[in-house]
Amino acid sequence: MRLENDWKTVVATIEDIAIFRDAHPEGVYLGHRGASYRIKRYVGNWDLATWTSPTGIVLGKYMKGLKYIEVSKEEPTVATRGRWNDSFKLDEPKDLPNDCDYPANRTLTFGIFTFIRKFDGYQEIDLRGRAKTKTVSLAEIARRFVEAMEDGDDFPFLHNFSYRTKGWKWVVSRVIDASARNTLAPILGPLLQGFFCDAVECSQCDLQATLDAQTGELRVVDGTPGGNGLSEALLTDGRVASALKAAAKQVKAQGRKSAKSFRRYLAEECRIDSEIAAKEIVDAIEHMARAWNG
Repeated sequence: MRLENDWKTVVATIEDIAIFRDAHPEGVYLGHRGASYRIKRYVGNWDLATWTSPTGIVLGKYMKGLKYIEVSKEEPTVATRGRWNDSFKLDEPKDLPNDCDYPANRTLTFGIFTFIRKFDGYQEIDLRGRAKTKTVSLAEIARRFVEAMEDGDDFPFLHNFSYRTKGWKWVVSRVIDASARNTLAPILGPLLQGFFCDAVECSQCDLQATLDAQTGELRVVDGTPGGNGLSEALLTDGRVASALKAAAKQVKAQGRKSAKSFRRYLAEECRIDSEIAAKEIVDAIEHMARAWNG
């Protein structure tokens, strides 16, 4: 990321798929030192390219020419979290090594997935707690995009991101019921992703975790085309069980603070504005832990 009108000044680096969450169109990026930057435009040539393996299998489609993102500095009064739609398709089931862990009910499938992420607007969260969270739809952004193009102005536009990679899915529909999943899915996905990444000591972008509210599947895939081995490593040495235990402990500790403080915690960690009680999240994670351990 570079400052607008001063492209030589680099303020942050960001991995490709994290753009959907942290550097989406019109987004506010929170820097590590507390500074805030508004996304202004993506700079590069916008030819789409295909990355293929030596055997000719398409591993991923990506924006080949993205050079940098221009931003402008602003006061840290709001945070934004990109909204997106993920789709997963299991292309080829694979056997796991004998030393890998499984949930007690064995409802886990490992294999090669096609992963597609589509930008779908964003939420703007008032960090001062003075205003309600504002949801900005993709249609609203698209309207401003068209207006900018008609006026000859630049406007950040985000292509879909897709790739084939390795991962697994665990059916938890009997662990968390359908009504609870509708509320918990947007929270548990990003929350558990952080603890899963901690368990294998990797960057937040090296694994992608999503809980599908409709199917009740927890999906964890490698964050790079072709796979990086981390989703498989997560299934060894009791790492999933440890991550679930750590997540429950952390949420429980945050829940002892005020409701306002816990709401801010969710906004900062999961980029979601929710009034859900900490106990409801803890109960869901502990149910998952018991289902995993048997």
